[in-house]
Amino acid sequence: MSGRWHLYLKVLIKNLALFVIGVLILDYLAVLGHVNAELYNSDVYGDYLDMVSHLPESVKKVIEKHVSLEQLAKEMAMEALGISSKRELMKDHLEVVYHFFANPHEKTKAGYEYYTYILKSLLLVIFTELFILTFGLYLGLRAGYRGGWADRFLSVLTPLFSAIPSWFIAVVLLYTLYWKASLLPIDFEGHLRNVSINGGSLPLAYLMGLLLPVLTLVVAMIWEYAFNVRNLIKFESNEGHVLYDRARGLPDRRIMRKLLRMALPAFLTFTTYNFLEILMSAFVVEIIFNIHGVGWILVSSFRMGHGVNGVTFYYSSYGVFFAAFVMMLFYFINAVVMESLYIHLDPRTGREGRR
Repeated sequence: MSGRWHLYLKVLIKNLALFVIGVLILDYLAVLGHVNAELYNSDVYGDYLDMVSHLPESVKKVIEKHVSLEQLAKEMAMEALGISSKRELMKDHLEVVYHFFANPHEKTKAGYEYYTYILKSLLLVIFTELFILTFGLYLGLRAGYRGGWADRFLSVLTPLFSAIPSWFIAVVLLYTLYWKASLLPIDFEGHLRNVSINGGSLPLAYLMGLLLPVLTLVVAMIWEYAFNVRNLIKFESNEGHVLYDRARGLPDRRIMRKLLRMALPAFLTFTTYNFLEILMSAFVVEIIFNIHGVGWILVSSFRMGHGVNGVTFYYSSYGVFFAAFVMMLFYFINAVVMESLYIHLDPRTGREGRR
């Protein structure tokens, strides 16, 4: 541990730098979306664009030496609509996020405390990852080392479930476990309200309400993870040290533990780079099961509608940026934890520094 502290620090600094860069890029994109939505919903931009397009050619040539006519019309429209500069809007987004984290117990207009939005998404992702790590490692280890039914099982299900989106699996589970059997609640927020009104344990209500969403994500994603472990174990099983252990007559359980320790670092790396896939799938599942988490905020932040002047586009850049910020924060925490575990578990890491 003492010889590896600089590696842990390097992981922290690298991911922190990526986090800051990612947040700034997403903030800028959220601002662009806000500006474009405001211009789209208003006729002002079209009026100014029409006006500059009818200027004399000599005037156009002078203007285009400094800025395009489209950009000039956009800036004039932004000023007429009272849209702040992009830098000010980015600053406002960061201030709103800071206020959210500085006042986690403050309530929204709907009566929800701020922190509950992040808590629900966090619990959904953590439970999903724990199930995938536990059962994915077990299934992949068994299939890779012993073969048999587990290997055939994975070889069939992995390509099948890789082509099926999580929302489709959610619909199948809804039909099977709720509409047919009524085993698990499907309306998470409704389930919490019933428990609050009728009395009961809130932590237990959270657990029961998240069972079906977590089951959806695990069923959709565990096979790919297990199949990667299976491939790693099959490769390692043909190495000389494993064949030597078998020749010595070591118990299979002991050899499998050794193989698991060797495969785990690579599996953690795979989990780190696929974390965003889990997170985005979790956001989709939140909408299906009415979980008011970060994904619910994201979807509620933009939609199409019909107004007096035709189609309108509702876009809340604050909600979009908040969801993007939390997504980057989750990824930052996951990357630091997983990469630190990789350093801790991989016996080869840090050897060069001790020589």
